[in-house]
Amino acid sequence: MSFDEVVLPHLDAAYRLARWLMRNEHDAEDVVQEASLRAFRYFRTFAGGNGRAWFLRIVRNTCYGWPGRSFQALTDLFDEEQHRYILEKRRPTRYWCERGFPPWVAGAGAHRITFASL
Repeated sequence: MSFDEVVLPHLDAAYRLARWLMRNEHDAEDVVQEASLRAFRYFRTFAGGNGRAWFLRIVRNTCYGWPGRSFQALTDLFDEEQHRYILEKRRPTRYWCERGFPPWVAGAGAHRITFASL
């Protein structure tokens, strides 16, 4: 089998995978180009079998190693300090009652809201 027979039929799938992983169409195009060059360079190591799986693995590994792109594992622990503001925004009245209202709200009768009324 030749490189053209193994890799070229899967360029569209490679682009879709790279687009999904990179979340950017321009980076995805660059990744597919780089992965194609790597596949061509190491085609002698292809032992036959599923050419699509072999090429898409190269695309995936190229995405993971792409400069300027960091992937955060889905198993990372939730950092409560980092996301505290987002959680507090869901209950803004309670948030402001606990911390005191900003001056621009004081004139709107905010001083009458108590924590017990929440």
